[in-house]
Amino acid sequence: MKKKTAIALSFAACLISAGAGMIAFSGNADVTVADKTVRYEYALLGDVYEIETGLVSAKKPDGTAIPASEKSVTLDWAQGSYTFEYKKKIVDLKVYESAPKDAISLFGDVPDGGVAGVAAEFPACGVKSGIVRTDGAPEVGEYTTGAVFSLNGEDVYTVKNAGEAFTYTPAIGGIWQISYTYTDVFGVTRYDSHVFSVEDKKIVLTDLAKRYNIGEKIVFSESYGYYRGEKYAVSVSLTTPSGKTERPNGSYVFGEAGKYVVELSAEIQGETVKKQIEITAETGLASFVADKSGLTGGTRFTNHSNVKGAGVSEEGILFDMTSSDAGFSYNGVIDLKRLGKNKPVISFTTNNSHGGTLSCVEVTLTDVYDAKNSVTVRFAKNGDTTETNMSYDNTLVRASFGSVSTAFNNYYPLKTDAVAWDTHFDTLWQSPANTNSDKNYEAAKTLYAMNFSFDVKTNAIYSYGNFSRIGRPEGDESGVKWWKIAELSSSSLPVQFGGFTTGEVYLSLKAVSGKGDIVLDSIGGRETNVAEEDYEDASSILFGLFDGSIPAVKGKEYPLPRYNGKYISDVSYYTETNGERTRITGNSFVPEKAGEYRLICEGTNAFGKKVSREIAFSCEETQIPIEIAYDDSEQPEIGGVYTVEEPSVTGGHGKIGYTISVNGTTYNAGDRIITTEEKIEIKITATDELGFTAEKIIVIEADTDVLLFDVNFPRTAVAGTEFTFPKATVTYYKTGEIMPYEIWLDGVKVSAEKVTLPGDKKQAIAEYRTELGSKTFTLILKNTEIKSGKDALIFDGEAVTTDEGTALTLDASNAAVALPYRISPNGLNFDFFVLEEKSNFNAVTLTLTDKNGTSLSFTITDIRAVSPKLLINGEETSVSVTKRRQTFSSTASAAYAGKDYYAFSIVYDDWYKATLNGTAIQSYVKKDLRGVSFAGFDGGVYADIAVEEISGSSAEFVLTRIGNQLFYSSGFAYGDVMGPMLYSKDFRLGNANVEKGYTLDVSSLAAYDVLNASSSVSVTLTKPDGTKAYENCEPMKAPKYMLSDIGVYALKIVARDGNGAATTLTCRFAVEDDSAPEISVSGKIAEAAKCGETIALPSASASDESGVTIRVYVFRPDGTIDIIGEGKTTYAGGGYRFVRSGAHRIVYLAEDEYGNVSTIAYLVNAEEK
Repeated sequence: MKKKTAIALSFAACLISAGAGMIAFSGNADVTVADKTVRYEYALLGDVYEIETGLVSAKKPDGTAIPASEKSVTLDWAQGSYTFEYKKKIVDLKVYESAPKDAISLFGDVPDGGVAGVAAEFPACGVKSGIVRTDGAPEVGEYTTGAVFSLNGEDVYTVKNAGEAFTYTPAIGGIWQISYTYTDVFGVTRYDSHVFSVEDKKIVLTDLAKRYNIGEKIVFSESYGYYRGEKYAVSVSLTTPSGKTERPNGSYVFGEAGKYVVELSAEIQGETVKKQIEITAETGLASFVADKSGLTGGTRFTNHSNVKGAGVSEEGILFDMTSSDAGFSYNGVIDLKRLGKNKPVISFTTNNSHGGTLSCVEVTLTDVYDAKNSVTVRFAKNGDTTETNMSYDNTLVRASFGSVSTAFNNYYPLKTDAVAWDTHFDTLWQSPANTNSDKNYEAAKTLYAMNFSFDVKTNAIYSYGNFSRIGRPEGDESGVKWWKIAELSSSSLPVQFGGFTTGEVYLSLKAVSGKGDIVLDSIGGRETNVAEEDYEDASSILFGLFDGSIPAVKGKEYPLPRYNGKYISDVSYYTETNGERTRITGNSFVPEKAGEYRLICEGTNAFGKKVSREIAFSCEETQIPIEIAYDDSEQPEIGGVYTVEEPSVTGGHGKIGYTISVNGTTYNAGDRIITTEEKIEIKITATDELGFTAEKIIVIEADTDVLLFDVNFPRTAVAGTEFTFPKATVTYYKTGEIMPYEIWLDGVKVSAEKVTLPGDKKQAIAEYRTELGSKTFTLILKNTEIKSGKDALIFDGEAVTTDEGTALTLDASNAAVALPYRISPNGLNFDFFVLEEKSNFNAVTLTLTDKNGTSLSFTITDIRAVSPKLLINGEETSVSVTKRRQTFSSTASAAYAGKDYYAFSIVYDDWYKATLNGTAIQSYVKKDLRGVSFAGFDGGVYADIAVEEISGSSAEFVLTRIGNQLFYSSGFAYGDVMGPMLYSKDFRLGNANVEKGYTLDVSSLAAYDVLNASSSVSVTLTKPDGTKAYENCEPMKAPKYMLSDIGVYALKIVARDGNGAATTLTCRFAVEDDSAPEISVSGKIAEAAKCGETIALPSASASDESGVTIRVYVFRPDGTIDIIGEGKTTYAGGGYRFVRSGAHRIVYLAEDEYGNVSTIAYLVNAEEK
């Protein structure tokens, strides 16, 4: 029983969907078929058709119905079609008495004979079915053919698709048969056979081509002698165009242009067999392309005369990028210094007009001395026409290094790329007659090649073409020229490119996306007019930074460069003087005599040429001394700032490095330090490139004739109230004497410690006078009642507090705001916004100053620009401030409803000594305003705000928060309800994991409030067991406490300002156990046992400061692990039975709650019985 399957008709199974209508079947009346598939099948008389499930009806060719109960039908009619109707299909089964004869066609002749080992070509075979339908059914059409090669009746090789011409290489001689095969619609495999003879001959075979480029390498691994299925080694003799005979071993690199004669010979069973071929080596740009992957071609191309640009001629080298990651490298080293910024590193053109899909190409320059130091220039097809409003095929260019990408956005809506307006991926090249006729390109408008140059002086990238600037705020600019498209060392980048070591780079190109044609016009400064002398290229010999300018010293080791370039081999180094040559085997040599020398490097380049480079240098009889000079004319005073000067260091050999130490601490030139000692000892140590050193010590006497005032004088007091002058300590440093002083207020001597301040003045001048000098303080007088933001600040101008904040209108001549009381520098927020309609100033600065005069300033500048910047102490940072336009709702206060504004924020945390963005570090502060190394503030700080670069007579900004105070209406409606902010210098205000033995010092804890000068702090420390180490204690009176118990200590901090508003914070210190538990085992364990025996496992115990668990494991020889027992602190003991032979490891393991582990292990060998 057999069931016929559907036959493939016209590309696929012949399935015809029949809609509602009439379909005629042979031998049947017309049948109405609704939405069913008609399947045409074929069978021979006498075949059996097996009925599928779901049969609705069936008929023979004469119309006789076939019972639905039948499982199969013997096909006994050959005059028509059987019809089987199922639920979703209809089978039309046509039966033949015998298979009609098929039409077999060979498209060529089968060879009469051949030679073993040599490929022979065989024609394609086509077979058309002999079945002819006259009932409207589709024709069967052509069959798929294969082919089988056989020798002596045995199949040797099968060709799956013989519908196309193919080749076959018979391994040995004999009478061969090829049978073209196919399977017809009846399932019968049919054959068309032909016989041909193959001769066994002793021959030489090779895969060598007739043409190569200079620099290309050929290998002889696929060249060999051949006879009766055996391969024989060949020897190679090669005659160059200049007549030189060479005998290469395994491979050969073409080094000169012209015709080569290559003779291959093999010894085959006592007979010498030879083969001679001629090869032409050509000059051309393709020689400079190496490491090719996923591309074909490399032939000259002249079809793009309409493409213009730097490095472009009417000829180029055509490559077909056949995969999306295709690419190549430049076959040598490119010296960017030599090319300069007006000569392209590479110039190329792409073409997608004939089915290509190229949309992104990247060119990477890699430092020859540092593979991690690279720059990539990306050319991409514009794919977002909606947002950019540009035509689809303009090219976008950007440069990248590391994680940084950048470009000069010449089209304002597009911020990430430069747009090359007349540079297209879908280029249409012109097609002169009889030139690359297979491409058949169309004519097109003038376009510009993809290209770029690199300026090593500025690390800027340029490109020649049309990069006209459109829609930029500074105006438009147009033209075809060299345009700067990227600045890799721009200060606006988060990281600046440091440049290439010497400007010497490797180049690689990669097709990142798509496939298509690419024409290379120039690479590495080389264009298509390549001459033979261009191959005498020694650029791959690398000398690094060595230029011979550093003189050597007789008898002193002299460092020499030894770099193995990527495209140089067989490298040798020599020094030569007076005709005497010395080979260098290490990284240095010791000259034995003074005089003039040459460093010579010889090697073989990628083109097989012997090349050399040399650098001259001199050798001195003796060392050139290092001279050090330092300007010590500045005399600092005690307590003052001293600037470390830059020394003058001359002489020596090469570049001289130096270190500076001041009183034993290392500093850099330009650093500023506080003078705390009477003598400043400055030691300068200089070292040149040959290792010679020099040292100079300068001692500067500090000016000790100074008065030191130690007084914590407030900034503000309440007018008309009683004021107590803080006590001062005035020391005359020269003698150490504590000086008596008098206090004067507004020019009048004060006789008592307390005075009543004037009620009708805005400020008072206090002076502490001694007979040797005085110190003056300005005391700002303010009202006692605080009802709005205006009352909480000191300034000249107007202020209005609303639900949105406090709007401050300041006169341009005095646009400054001061806070009257010190605030905490820990987690200090300064938030404000500016209405867009009132953006007539360009910067806002917050300055913080502690009691010692240490100050920091933070400036948001370029407020009117797209990307404002953050300055610290007037110096630029890498921080760009996010600027987003926002709009007030219609329900906001009348002054703001519906208006646009920009909000800004500065967050500084003294614990980290950095500005923050959320919880992330934004920018660290390294020096204060004086330039002195910054170690943090000493307690609370005064805050001053300045509005700068004002256009007009006044400026307005809206303060929303500073420190612990919100400047909305709600922040003042109920009096001082905001608790003070905490300050800590010795520990971070938050939870922490600490080591056992950590000492907690809370003495620096303090609290500060924007609205009140007086705040108090109390602390309570609770130990892990719940007892108190101290309770409700002032920080200065709390003892330093060592955290020695495992667990969590809780430090509760309560701060209250003078108005009673409180802040409560609990800091938890988790003391972790970092010591392993102690474990002991009570007895011994046998060292050997027999399989099947049980040994005793003794009990064990463990102890630790935290909870501990003890486990016993047995590790079997096969890797299986058995857990024998587990317990808290103890294991009671037990036994273990050995079930297999081998070494068993028994491990007692104790682990505490913190993951610390101790083990004791035993090894027991179980033997077979």
